[in-house]
Amino acid sequence: MKSINSDPPMLEGYVYSPSEARSCRDAGGLLSIRLETSLRCDLNCLYCCNNSGAVPESGLRLTLLEDLVRQASELGARSVVIIGGGEPTIYAGFRKLVRFVSQIGLIPVVFTNAQSMSHALASFLYDSGASVIVKMDSLDPATQDILSGKDGSALKIRSAVEILDNVGYLKPGRRLRAGASMVVTKLNLHDIPNVWKFCREHHLFPNMEMLIPNGRAGENLLPSIEDYRHLKMALLKQDIEDYAISWVPYTPLASAGCFQCMYNVYVDVNGWARPCSSIHVRTANIKDKRLSNVIKTAFFRRARYIEQFLTGKCSGCAYGHVCVGCRGLSFTMAKIRGLSDLEALVSSDPSCWKGLSQGSQQ
Repeated sequence: MKSINSDPPMLEGYVYSPSEARSCRDAGGLLSIRLETSLRCDLNCLYCCNNSGAVPESGLRLTLLEDLVRQASELGARSVVIIGGGEPTIYAGFRKLVRFVSQIGLIPVVFTNAQSMSHALASFLYDSGASVIVKMDSLDPATQDILSGKDGSALKIRSAVEILDNVGYLKPGRRLRAGASMVVTKLNLHDIPNVWKFCREHHLFPNMEMLIPNGRAGENLLPSIEDYRHLKMALLKQDIEDYAISWVPYTPLASAGCFQCMYNVYVDVNGWARPCSSIHVRTANIKDKRLSNVIKTAFFRRARYIEQFLTGKCSGCAYGHVCVGCRGLSFTMAKIRGLSDLEALVSSDPSCWKGLSQGSQQ
């Protein structure tokens, strides 16, 4: 019988452990920043929380983005997640930004919908030391195209994976350099285990994202708590039986957990800083505050020491050492209920089934 490994493969520069997160937080530093470049996008995803699409390119100047990278480096950051807002690879300054991040000694982590992936682009990213996360919501082309809002998107995604493999991205190991991002909705819920298996078989980090009902993403697409329970337990069973990998099933980022509110600053196209992309607040702007001051503001301090303030079922949870719930989903759903920003930030995760019934316990 295979021994079970409780340390699943992670994506280089993207996921940091709870101990790394807390050490960074306690030292007053950062491990990563996430940057939006533009809301311009060549897809029209049903679940887009930014309403990205065919809009004029606008956002922060490249020189300002580079300055943010310098500031983050001074605070100890190891990586810069270029998440776009829209599709980052079609941003005019994309290659310059990736090259700058690499030259300053940080890891570029690039999210892409893969529609413009080419051998030349993949080779550039590989040579720049970048980690790459491609969109992959479903292995069924029809479902993927519906979610992407564009016919033919699925074929380009599969082609992009082949290109990444050809340039050397898909190699086995504990630290991976490529991943596939799937946003869980009612439309693709049934196919997530297939995407997960594809990721494991092709040495891709499975980045299973929670649907956050902002922008175009309505609550009608949001899976139920029972949906999440069945899905995560199925993924865990699959990992144990097929790959001898185990993990705590309650964490929002399945198999990895998520502590980015402790060590990260997300900067949107207008300069507003957030602990994560889905916590939509306007409490600090990098146009008038340096990152070192942003993380000292009252809202960020509450987010960075989140475990001290959690309420509801997240408060005092036995798994608090490896999970603080999905802060983005908790915040968004609590704001819909009318809670204040600070109340919403510390509310319990509505997708977690822990403690609701004996029958759903791990």
